[in-house]
Amino acid sequence: ATDPVSVQTHLLEAIDIVENSRGYLSSTELRTSFFEDKVAAYNELIKLKLGEGKFEEAFVWHERSRARTLNDEIGNRKDGPASNENLEAIREELTWYHNRINRNSLANADERKKAQDLRKKAAELEAKYAEMSRRMTAGISTDLSGEARFDLDEFRSLLGDTTYLEFVAIDGRITAFVISSSKFEVFGDYADLADVESE
Repeated sequence: ATDPVSVQTHLLEAIDIVENSRGYLSSTELRTSFFEDKVAAYNELIKLKLGEGKFEEAFVWHERSRARTLNDEIGNRKDGPASNENLEAIREELTWYHNRINRNSLANADERKKAQDLRKKAAELEAKYAEMSRRMTAGISTDLSGEARFDLDEFRSLLGDTTYLEFVAIDGRITAFVISSSKFEVFGDYADLADVESE
C-alpha cells in the first residue's frame, strides 16, 4: 500500500504549484477558470482527510479547491466597506459608459466616433477596477507565498444563528458539511451524484 504521509506530501506540493500560479492572475474570473481543471489534487487530499476522520481539515481543503470563494467572502465582510463602495461606484460608472457606447455604436459616424472615445475611457476604468479588486483580494486572502488563509473558527463566528450547508461531490459520491456557530457535522458519502442528477 502507498504510504499516506508520502501521498499527502505529493498532493501538498501539487497544490502549492497551483496556488502559486493562481496568484499571478488578477481577476476573480481568471482565477476561477484557471482552477476548473486543477481540482484533482484537492479532491484526493479531501478524501484522505475524510478517511482519517479529520473533517474540519477536509472542509478547509474543499474551500481552497473552490478558488477561495468563501474565504474571499469572509474578507469582504470584515474588511473594506470603503473599498467595496469605491468598486461599486466604478461599476455604476462602467454601466453608464457601456450603455452610452451601445447607443452611440448604432448611430451616425459622428456618434460612432464618440463611442470610440467612450470605449477608451471605459477601458481605463476597467483597468482601475481590476487593479482595485486585485489589491483588495490580495490583502485579504493571500500571503506572499500565495497560500490561502481560510479560518474556520472565524467563519463560524460570523454565522450567528445561521446554519451553513455545503456539499462536495468526489468520485461520484456526495458528502455534506453542516456548520453552525456551535457545531460542525459531516454526513459522508451519503448519496450518489448520478442518482441526484437524474432526479
